[in-house]
Amino acid sequence: MGVFATLRDPPIVPDVFVSVDVSLPEEFRMSEHRSYFVWEFGKVPDVVIEVVSNREGEELDDKKRRYAKLRVPHYVVWDPDTILGERRLHAFQLHGHIYRRSDACFVDALGLGLAVWHGRYENVSYDWLRWVDAKGVPLPTGAEATGVERLRAKEADARAKEADARAERLAARLRALGVDPDGEA
Repeated sequence: MGVFATLRDPPIVPDVFVSVDVSLPEEFRMSEHRSYFVWEFGKVPDVVIEVVSNREGEELDDKKRRYAKLRVPHYVVWDPDTILGERRLHAFQLHGHIYRRSDACFVDALGLGLAVWHGRYENVSYDWLRWVDAKGVPLPTGAEATGVERLRAKEADARAKEADARAERLAARLRALGVDPDGEA
């Protein structure tokens, strides 16, 4: 999706961007050709992420300058294969009109950060860029969240079955003592 700063400037097309506290007009939701017009949404994105796949994107040069000119507060370049140098994660925070490198990649407006996480995603073990909470704990992916919910449901089902079995054992003891557990007191 292209981000348009003005009617005259060409759009800049990030790989990922997040813009909080904006309302989507109905025509935006219905359109196949979506664009982010800064003047319509009332703000620039809060964070932009570029993923490096080759040297042609100029993520650390031209794109970085263009995002700074747009005044995007947080700019992140994820270079998993170190195409642009030794560093894989480049995080920048806007100070005035220029970006300064930032060791921590935390976006206050989101209450979230970005971090490198090694693990398995869609059957591929790799280093991935993941959203993390303030403590650095990765947010679950959709599949992970579904797995957690399935596990919780299984645990709840097991607890319910154990409670039923316990109730049945107690009822059997009462019957052995000549008390009808289903009867009135």
